[in-house]
Amino acid sequence: MAQQEVYEILNKIAKQEQFNNYKISINLLSTDGANFSSNLFVAKISASDKELNLFVKVAAIGEKLRTLAPVCIYKTEVQFYTKIFKLYNDIESKHHVPDDHKLVLPRLYGYNLECLNEILVFDNLLAEGFEMYDRFQTMDWDYASHSLTALAKLHGLSMAYAIEYPDEFKKDGEVMKIQENIDGLREYLESAITKVLQVTKAENKEQLKKFLDGVTSVDYFMGVLKPMRSCVLTHADYRPSNLLHKVQDGKTTKVIPIDFQTIRHGNLVSDLVYFIFTGSNQEFRNTNYQQCLDHYYSELSSTLTRLHLDPNQIYSRKDFEYELEQASSYGLLSAILCLLIITVDPKDAPKVDDKLEQKDFAVIPNERYSERINGVIEDFIKLGVI
Repeated sequence: MAQQEVYEILNKIAKQEQFNNYKISINLLSTDGANFSSNLFVAKISASDKELNLFVKVAAIGEKLRTLAPVCIYKTEVQFYTKIFKLYNDIESKHHVPDDHKLVLPRLYGYNLECLNEILVFDNLLAEGFEMYDRFQTMDWDYASHSLTALAKLHGLSMAYAIEYPDEFKKDGEVMKIQENIDGLREYLESAITKVLQVTKAENKEQLKKFLDGVTSVDYFMGVLKPMRSCVLTHADYRPSNLLHKVQDGKTTKVIPIDFQTIRHGNLVSDLVYFIFTGSNQEFRNTNYQQCLDHYYSELSSTLTRLHLDPNQIYSRKDFEYELEQASSYGLLSAILCLLIITVDPKDAPKVDDKLEQKDFAVIPNERYSERINGVIEDFIKLGVI
């Protein structure tokens, strides 16, 4: 940890929040393999009359891993909070959106963007009763529905932003994009495909292999992410590990998205299917897949309506169905790329430090992965995609 820099930021925040005679405490937060871009800490600034609970992200991506995506992801997140989220708030206020329908995100208190020593400090929602979702557990409907509502707010506000601030929206799209190292991406894709074919059920292996032969070029991969009928600022990593939720009486009552490091212009379906297929199992989707799609579009329409936009003009159900047809295969690709890491046992997870390399993500498939990925494969066969 860049300890001196962290204390400097926390001292600055203490003065900014008018603390006197205060103490600072910092403790490492273990994520058990749920996070690989940052080391996470909880901090507290305490005085006799008040205290402030904070959440600290310290960059853990070294130079080797950054060559795969030469972009300052922490700078992207800071720009989102300091510029775009403020504009989202302005748009909501302008259209008199009720408080209980507004997008809620953690407050960014301070940051340091020195390359390789980046630090971001937010309010600690864990101290307010929010919690991380257990990545080994599949989502239930309460959790999924609240998560999709939050995603619909993000996308709806992005559409309003594009209309009300077109020049700024275009500028953000040029700045906030990942310039992938094509060779590195192709190498990781090939490695992930090798792993998935090792565990694919025999009766589905040839069918999957034939499908993957036609869709795993980098051009195809980027094609299913690009804007289509819609162009929104996508989260691009919208999964349970990047969401905080609050539970009351055994049910999820609120979900707050975090980690806006990878936002970029794209189609909204890519976020939607990424969330569904990396965060749920086949049993959940058998009952709730169509319900997820319907709920998301209903919430998106409601968000647009509250912003005085006509969903039928801005993004109709036909537009939504078209993008689902064109981009739903990203749900399969994202599962192939992500489920290995999502399901990895903590003892086998890559060590988060500045020496982390792409090859460290080539973990050994386990039984949990095999069950989850085979469920995804069978679903895409049923959907007629494979």
